[in-house]
Amino acid sequence: MALRHPRRRLARPGPKREPYDRVLIVCEGKRTEPLYFQGLADRYRLNMMNIVVVGSGSDPRTVVRKAKVHKLVKYLQSLKSESGTNHGRRSRNMRGHRDLSA
Repeated sequence: MALRHPRRRLARPGPKREPYDRVLIVCEGKRTEPLYFQGLADRYRLNMMNIVVVGSGSDPRTVVRKAKVHKLVKYLQSLKSESGTNHGRRSRNMRGHRDLSA
């Protein structure tokens, strides 16, 4: 009679390394600076999954304001995706507000 091999666990193992930090780059130029950072990523073969470049086309105060809004929007999106209870609808607090991250 042949020996049976013990059953192997077929589930994927968990992640082996720590997740990367996210980097938000907000700059004054809408075209030149984002293209510059994209060129750096291409040149040094950087993974752009965790790097967001936003060109605001404005003065320094607007750059800072846009960075704060972008951070807040991403934070709220992460809360929404973690809860999973909103089913794609906007929360009451964000209704009527424009998405300023674009």
